[in-house]
Amino acid sequence: MKGLRIYIISLSLLLLAYLYVQYRMPSRIDWTPSFKRTDKIPFGTYILYKELTQQHSDKVRLSRKSLYQTIQQQYDQHFNLLIIAPEVTMSETEYSIAKRAMKQGNDIFLATKRLPKAILDSLKVTIKFNNSPFEGPSSKFNFTNSHFHQEQPYVYDHNLGNSYFGEIDTTSTSVLATNANGDPIFIKINHGLGNFYFMSSPDFFSNYALLQPRGMDFAAKALSYIAKHRPLLLDEFQTRGREGDTDLFSVLYRYTSLSWAYYIALIAVILFVIYDMKRRQRIIPIKDPMPNTTLEFIRVIGDIYVQQHNNKDIAHKKTVYFMENIRSNYGLRTNHMNREFISTLAARSGVDTTLIARICKEIDEINKGKYPNDDELIAFSNDIDSFYQQSKIIIWNKNLKKEKT
Repeated sequence: MKGLRIYIISLSLLLLAYLYVQYRMPSRIDWTPSFKRTDKIPFGTYILYKELTQQHSDKVRLSRKSLYQTIQQQYDQHFNLLIIAPEVTMSETEYSIAKRAMKQGNDIFLATKRLPKAILDSLKVTIKFNNSPFEGPSSKFNFTNSHFHQEQPYVYDHNLGNSYFGEIDTTSTSVLATNANGDPIFIKINHGLGNFYFMSSPDFFSNYALLQPRGMDFAAKALSYIAKHRPLLLDEFQTRGREGDTDLFSVLYRYTSLSWAYYIALIAVILFVIYDMKRRQRIIPIKDPMPNTTLEFIRVIGDIYVQQHNNKDIAHKKTVYFMENIRSNYGLRTNHMNREFISTLAARSGVDTTLIARICKEIDEINKGKYPNDDELIAFSNDIDSFYQQSKIIIWNKNLKKEKT
């Protein structure tokens, strides 16, 4: 009980310390690059989705299925597919299906920093990086199209959009935008009747970028390359996973408060196990000593005989026991209790001949079927007790016990 009290007090103090720290701690900005349409953090896409739905409310559709399933569902329809994610998983089979869809007149707009090497080799491009985000000077970008080109480049602080295309196939690829060093950051690859638009960073469509001066203008001009009259499929598979997939730990780690609550619960369990590991003495049950039931047994047997009131049976049992005593102690046969038997027993036992003769007469009457009454049974029992008291074997046993003590 004492250990449990210490455990509860420790856990309570830990919880109070956490609540105090959380109360005093200033709110922190979550810079996680989620690029989810529901996130209002700097690198979410809440503003982009809100603007798209306001301008094209009847054309924007959400898809949390794989690229293969998304394209297969739009088999007989023209569409624009928009994928904005920090990393895109795409198999060669999915890329082949995407190329076939583009050849049929569909456009795919992809903004990501990482693609599988096999897909980059098929596109004949490489992605390189400048300094890490939030390290280095402000970054500057501009469009190559004379209609979109600005005299003053688009400027983003904290080195936003730090990735670019190191190598491209100029024979099949058009450069649509570059950084301050002239490196391409936005390209277009023709595939039949459709196009593949590839931007080297999704940062330009984040909430933080759209709130920058002219950030909304840069994103709008980049997205204006895709046809406006087609439905726009906004991919969420790369940022949220397949629909129906739920990961408990991803939810815990997404929010700092839930993470700390999980850690506190884990520490509480560990502390409880530590306090409970102490060796405990098993309670030894108190058992009463074995009672002496001899008297109780005698009372029960006596009650049974009293209830039955069978004097003949009692006399018969006393006779059998008396005969066995004579045979065992004096070595006499009890088949014929005549004068010779009486005199021999009296000589060996030292009991008065008259008492032995009276006992033998009573036994003979009982063996012949006499049913003794209560007084006769008592007299018979007293005679046998007198025999035991007068017999030399009883006296010898008493003397032997006295010598031993």
